[in-house]
Amino acid sequence: MANLAISALQALSTFLTAPDGVNHEAHKIAVRDMVRIPEIRPEQVLIRHASTALAEEAGPVTYPSVYLYCNRIENLLDSKFREFSGRIFLVAEVRVSDRSVRELDLHAARLAEATTSVLTNHRGKWTDCCSFDGRFDIGFDAVEEGGLRYLQTARVEIELIAAA
Repeated sequence: MANLAISALQALSTFLTAPDGVNHEAHKIAVRDMVRIPEIRPEQVLIRHASTALAEEAGPVTYPSVYLYCNRIENLLDSKFREFSGRIFLVAEVRVSDRSVRELDLHAARLAEATTSVLTNHRGKWTDCCSFDGRFDIGFDAVEEGGLRYLQTARVEIELIAAA
């Protein structure tokens, strides 16, 4: 089952870092809203489940960044004769940092929107065993100390359908 999550995370990373990925979608939102949104380069999209404090202790972190990880796997046995049939929940954590609190909420919200735009563009089959039907949830953490001075996290939880 873990290999299903790993292949789904790799597919998600590929979608987000592609030329038409999260940075492209963020640029479209910036033009629409006539604002400036920080760029997310491919090396800032990481498959890693690490707290903010631990990530910063481990080495230099560039913001904004997107951390991808599997949050949980549910074997619902939807198909009785398969080893696994159920749901895989991935998370794309968008972390934004600045010296001022003023723009953090807006940057986090717009980058979360850019992330969900990429997801919407990739509805359907992601791997041989996983597909995305469009379901996701977005949650926003309170601003905290960290990063450049202040840090905001937007958490996009993605629900995949899987069978193997």
